[in-house]
Amino acid sequence: MNRYIIIEDDVNTVQVIKGIADKFPELEFVGSSNNVQDSIKLINENEIHLCFADVQLLDGTSFDIFSKIPNINFQIIFITAHESYAIKAIKMSALDYILKPINENELIETIENFLHKNEHKSSQIRLQNYINSHQTKPEHIIIASKEEYEILPIKDIEYLESDGCYTKFIFINQYTIVSSKPIGFYEEILEEYNFIRIHQQYLVNFNQIKSILKGQPLAIKLKSETILPVTRYNKSQLMKLFVH
Repeated sequence: MNRYIIIEDDVNTVQVIKGIADKFPELEFVGSSNNVQDSIKLINENEIHLCFADVQLLDGTSFDIFSKIPNINFQIIFITAHESYAIKAIKMSALDYILKPINENELIETIENFLHKNEHKSSQIRLQNYINSHQTKPEHIIIASKEEYEILPIKDIEYLESDGCYTKFIFINQYTIVSSKPIGFYEEILEEYNFIRIHQQYLVNFNQIKSILKGQPLAIKLKSETILPVTRYNKSQLMKLFVH
């Protein structure tokens, strides 16, 4: 079941969105909010998969909400009367940006697109579980690209880079692939493979670290000569892994 919320300060619009969404048995309504603080609380206290969000709210914007959520692991559909926010929504990797008044067919098509993407994710999880069940310790990871599910060796990953709701994988041969899952999802999976979070944006294969660069800001150099920043908080976590 895909759980959804509505962030909207107009009661009539909430009813319209909910009326359309409830036509899909795969969707379950969790709740709605009309302001920034209550919306943050609603997201933090519930596991959700989809958020319908107006931009302009009673006490701010929905961008104020999402900027305070550390890991956005759900899809966002913006529904607003303000066309000027479209570029900002695209940069947030929003699933869609729908202008008011709501076109029912347009919203239905967007929801169908969301459900189609989630079905692909479920298939990816089933495939990963199959591989895991046939290996003592899985040596490969499943990453869904646009055309196929790629099965790639974990040891060949150099680092991962966060890009909003997406994650970019960079391999030691400089091959790259983008996943639609957030970096926090992979941090938990790859922890036992000596991957370390050095920065909010980067998750690095510890075996690919060549050196730690002194100075401010602190950084590491990988064997490929790539240089990545390290936050002050993550520095202590990183240094614990070295004998010194």
